[in-house]
Amino acid sequence: MGRIVIIGSSAAGLAAVDRIRELDPDVPLLLITAEKGQPYSRLRLPEYAAALIGGEELLNRPKDYYRQKGLEVISGRKVVAVHPGDQRVKLDNGEAIQYTRLLIASGSTPVDLPLSGTRLPGVFHLWSRQDAEAIRKYLPEVKNVAVIGAGLIGLKTAEALVRHGVNIYLVEREKQVLPSQLDEEAAQILQRRLEEAGIITYCGRRVTAIAGTKSVEGIIMEDEFLPCQMVLLTAGVRPNISFLEGTGIKIKKGIVVDRHMATSVAGIWAAGDVVESIDIVRRVNDVNAVWYNAVRQGRIAAENIMDVPSIYYGSISMNSFHLFGLNGVALGDSTGRYTAAGKSHIYMKTDDGIYEKAVFTSEGKRMTGYLALGKIDKAGYAYYRILRDNRD
Repeated sequence: MGRIVIIGSSAAGLAAVDRIRELDPDVPLLLITAEKGQPYSRLRLPEYAAALIGGEELLNRPKDYYRQKGLEVISGRKVVAVHPGDQRVKLDNGEAIQYTRLLIASGSTPVDLPLSGTRLPGVFHLWSRQDAEAIRKYLPEVKNVAVIGAGLIGLKTAEALVRHGVNIYLVEREKQVLPSQLDEEAAQILQRRLEEAGIITYCGRRVTAIAGTKSVEGIIMEDEFLPCQMVLLTAGVRPNISFLEGTGIKIKKGIVVDRHMATSVAGIWAAGDVVESIDIVRRVNDVNAVWYNAVRQGRIAAENIMDVPSIYYGSISMNSFHLFGLNGVALGDSTGRYTAAGKSHIYMKTDDGIYEKAVFTSEGKRMTGYLALGKIDKAGYAYYRILRDNRD
């Protein structure tokens, strides 16, 4: 077998590296990554940005990981084009790289909001180590921060910055925090924790502009002005696939793959946040961009690249978190919004933040979702029950 090239050094790409090396320690393997330095945990970026941990604690692999795996690595470079006809990828410095088999695991990129003022100094995304280092450097001059988006990234960032010692305005256009993971009752429980931490939350509100002349001075929500010196845009991500234009690879919301993680072009596989696969609960193709799915997809893609037949049966939305002293798990249709004529069963609700709910189809035969706050010891059973009930 000739050289295998992997684009991307996040969860899916590194999972593929690990599995390929388990199967063959000697096959030529090249990793191309836009990141510089060693692999790190994106989940810990908020803590690093807020100067709560150092660079060593951010790493999620040994310092000599690339050497241990016998990898050839091109770092700090982006792939700008793929040419399947002659099996080459083109880098942003013009260099052409030959491959025999290719895995696209290029991850996702933050969504830009259609707001004026997003180019002002003091406006940041938080998606890479470079982003986190820029925020960390800027923070000493900051008293108030506006976080736009109350999803998991936004809440983890808000929590870390509160611990750093700044004031937080949290703005979410939906009517509650974590709108994709929590139902209304669970969101109210978490909302109380935010208020206890001193975070000022504006749900059901839209930011219409970021104000400032030489740097950020505040945000504008309809007719209200909130003074701040930093704005963090955490309102979602999209697959990083623009460089695939003209390749013939089938793309909808993300790269369309079969159950072997193969794309529509021979010799090219895909895994992770770039992939659109079957959501086994909702029975539709979608991008389920979560860490666990990315790791599974990366390993299964690696096996098929190495001619070890392996099937990916589909994904479910799966999020576990620890926010403001509260553990939480949201699996499948955790809100109950997508289960037609579904029934939700609340098993436990207490005043100290313990909440547990399961979602079933109307006849009660198929479990489609699970949500727990505070006490999450049944999450493992719920996950496997959802898989069992919804696989073809």
